[in-house]
Amino acid sequence: GHFPSLERIISSLNSGGAEDRWEAFELFVRLEGHCDAEAVIGCLEAALFDPKFREQQQEHPRSQGPLYDSLKLTSQRHDNAARQCLLRHLDVDVAVWQQARAATAARYFVRGDDVEMMEALEACMLRSQKLLAVTCASALLSLAVETYSKAMPVICAELEKGLSETDTHDALAQVMDHGREGDEHIIRSLLRFLRKGKRLLRSPDSAKLLRSAWNGLKKVATPQLCRKGTYEVLFALASKLATKPSGDGPG
Repeated sequence: GHFPSLERIISSLNSGGAEDRWEAFELFVRLEGHCDAEAVIGCLEAALFDPKFREQQQEHPRSQGPLYDSLKLTSQRHDNAARQCLLRHLDVDVAVWQQARAATAARYFVRGDDVEMMEALEACMLRSQKLLAVTCASALLSLAVETYSKAMPVICAELEKGLSETDTHDALAQVMDHGREGDEHIIRSLLRFLRKGKRLLRSPDSAKLLRSAWNGLKKVATPQLCRKGTYEVLFALASKLATKPSGDGPG
């Protein structure tokens, strides 16, 4: 059936404060099963990707959690419609913010053995930069371990070039979750990030991000490497930077 009230609820998933959005999601859960799945996905697609919702375009993709959870729920009844919705918005011809939302949504219900979806995420990652590149790489790492060799170098490269603080946090979280011991690519990138971090990060969260980078470095660096020539000096410098009190200047 068609429930006009459900359309209003879906609209509420995309507006207001976080508490209001989650309350709308609770109502969505109660009504969703009574409606045609394909029609529900159409409404969710509009709420997520329609350019007329201009005020939401500047929000970070992660802020749309209630909408992603709603799409995940309905995908259990019509997986192909949900997949096609995301594939349409991972295309090069749509706006970056739409691609970033599609890549974020993929983490909620896409399977790692879905070849078409994984190829779409990889293609989007390789042609992108900054937020979108990190978002696609994060999705790939979360969905399939075999994507590590392609996705982790992208995250490291964007981390070195410079990201917003929110995206820096996300990139470092991927290093902590998926970084492999002895990965010299990660080690070099984190050392460079730590060495220039005090100049690039000037907010109260700077010290927190630097410590996250240091924790990631300790995870992937082997004891042998930490004692090896130039690396020993760099690790000592990185440790000093990362453990400075948050009130210190950029240094």
